[in-house]
Amino acid sequence: MKKLWLLTAVAAVACLHSCKKDTKKEPVEDIQQNASVVTYPNYSNLKTGNYWIYQRFQIDGTGNETALPIIDSCYIEKDSVINGSTYYKYVSPRFGWFEDPTVSTPMGIEFLRDSLSYIINWGGQVKFSSQDFTTVFISGYMSSANDTTCRYVFKMEDKNVSITTPSGTYITSSFNENYYMYPGFDQGGTFRQRHLRYAENVGKITESGPVYAGLPTQWERRLIRYHLN
Repeated sequence: MKKLWLLTAVAAVACLHSCKKDTKKEPVEDIQQNASVVTYPNYSNLKTGNYWIYQRFQIDGTGNETALPIIDSCYIEKDSVINGSTYYKYVSPRFGWFEDPTVSTPMGIEFLRDSLSYIINWGGQVKFSSQDFTTVFISGYMSSANDTTCRYVFKMEDKNVSITTPSGTYITSSFNENYYMYPGFDQGGTFRQRHLRYAENVGKITESGPVYAGLPTQWERRLIRYHLN
């Protein structure tokens, strides 16, 4: 019988390491030869000293929300030159497969930069785009215990959607991780999603936590205040 639960982070990570297919498209180069300079909206606000404060919320399978007493402080610590490009060190409490989203978690770091309309990390992975809503950046399949768990598609969606958090209402666009769950792993729903929403001239507004196949509950960070230099 197929396993009905992926309850632990270890199981989720095992899925990620047994993908049958994994495709990724990178953004175009920063330097465009023989072309006029184009200015893109600033969604990242990557500047040393900027910070964003979030509260975590728990959302059950019926949509009921519970505010958790967990506050996440995220900030830009400094900039660094990596392979000739300037990246910004983004520091935030980890919110991924290995962490329990219902408790405070250790700090993690990412190195990010703007590349035309894209926000990318030091490995070249696209984290957001203000313009590209057609490219599928990553797609493939997850497997566990010799069975296929789901198909996944990562792309930009939800363009210019109004989102309200404790700090106000923002017009946002979202980098979505879409998971199409297969029978035996769909107790939490046949379609699951993680999102990363940004607003122009502010930064990250909300971020959802990991998806567990057998657990309908999800978690989300929501902006409660921020400071930009």
